[in-house]
Amino acid sequence: MTTLGETLAALTGAVLAWHRLLVELGTGSGGRFAAVEPVSGKGSRDGPPLWRALTRPGRVSVVTGPQRVRLPHASALNWADVDPAGRPFDPPVVSAGDLPAPDADRRLRFLWLETTEEQLVERYGIWVVGFRWSSGEDSGGPVTVWCCASHSLTTPEATAATITAALVEWHAWLVDMARRFDRFLPLADDDLDGWERAAAALITAVGETTRYDSSWYTCCETVLRWFLEAAGIEPLRREELIDHAIGGRFSSWVEPSRDSVRAAAEDFALRMAVDRD
Repeated sequence: MTTLGETLAALTGAVLAWHRLLVELGTGSGGRFAAVEPVSGKGSRDGPPLWRALTRPGRVSVVTGPQRVRLPHASALNWADVDPAGRPFDPPVVSAGDLPAPDADRRLRFLWLETTEEQLVERYGIWVVGFRWSSGEDSGGPVTVWCCASHSLTTPEATAATITAALVEWHAWLVDMARRFDRFLPLADDDLDGWERAAAALITAVGETTRYDSSWYTCCETVLRWFLEAAGIEPLRREELIDHAIGGRFSSWVEPSRDSVRAAAEDFALRMAVDRD
């Protein structure tokens, strides 16, 4: 706040900027909100159904639709959700022609990404959300092609190519995990050597894929949980086994020693036997 004139000028500029954003949200091209029904259930002749910016003398009215339901993170999915067995997958043709320009409000670009992700889920299934599970988003994922929304959303052509490549990489990694699971399963609860070998192999595989980057142990815990699910272990027991063997043992950006991996695998196998008894 400075002089009265400067303050009024600043407020006027802020109001105009807000107005332009609402109009862009409500009338932007590309049909970003076309799939959502209007609140009233009636037609959408006044504009897109989720946001309708209606210019009137001296005012803008915005009608909002239901709250968007956020898609789950890949680490929250079950193996049944992501198991590639019997799930045909052809590399998708991703279009990014309606990606907002780089100088547009970054929230519009993020909204475009969420909408595109929802369309991919509708087409292929919930498993595709993993294409964004990269170390670049501090979540220790296995995808290397995708970094994060801030860096991976570039030009329409490059963005479309990046999303396609990330989906292919994510699917290939799931196929690799399924093969590794099949290499060890089925396992009897008292096969301590088998459980230990499986755990050590999976921990090492995840570490090498994620390059032991930020929160890589999250991916490690997820893969072990998926492995236990594939082995027919009940949900509550899965969480107890993983927390006992992995919880707090590994760190970001640190490759564990062979002794640490072996100790985690041994604890994992021993807990299987203890729980069985």
